Amino acid sequence: MGQEDKPVVDREGLKSFLLEEKHNGVTEAEIDKAMETIGGLFIQAEREQFQFTPADEVNREAIVRAIALATGREVKEVELLSVSEPFKRPEWMSEAAYLDSLSGSLGGSLWDSLGLSLWSSLGGSLGNNLWESLRDSLSGILRVSLSDNLWESLRVSLSGSLGDSLEDSLRVSLRASLWASLFFYLSFVLIGKKDEAARLAPLVRLSAVTPPVAWLKNQPDVPLILVA
Repeated sequence: MGQEDKPVVDREGLKSFLLEEKHNGVTEAEIDKAMETIGGLFIQAEREQFQFTPADEVNREAIVRAIALATGREVKEVELLSVSEPFKRPEWMSEAAYLDSLSGSLGGSLWDSLGLSLWSSLGGSLGNNLWESLRDSLSGILRVSLSDNLWESLRVSLSGSLGDSLEDSLRVSLRASLWASLFFYLSFVLIGKKDEAARLAPLVRLSAVTPPVAWLKNQPDVPLILVA
């Protein structure tokens, strides 16, 4: 796949926002560390297509550890799905039926795993009014500086080879999972919750190269990971 750069992200804009909105004695060095942690996602957002890691280069154990640490859930193993060569289709099954069956195998995204507990934790730490204001501001700057372009890079890389049903399911679940890890990580950095941010940092880093999509519906302790 051709990888032409598209300089459309705004690292400095996001960093300036984080420096202006930090609370509880958070230092500029900690903001710099956070920007380094999410740097891989900026690199992907600058590409025409998201560049997935080849399956034979995936560190399965690191992914298991990162997801378990972030979610507090047991992770038995990970299942890999190649965006260029999905699971082998049985000869008797039509391609459309096959791709639809893969789409139906997806369970909840990481947003479902992280959202409820971390959302209430943030509200309790800042107070609901301040948290709501920070949440809206952070969501806005992330869209402008990074995520809109990241979603476009992902859309291009998923288009054409997986079928409409599977592409749509993967895109929705992947966006939710990526957004959850990125949004909650930066939220905890901003309010000085170092332990919580540290729990999410490995997942944020891995999401830039081996993004988790969702838990498998019939194996709720196994997440699906996209690879080249």
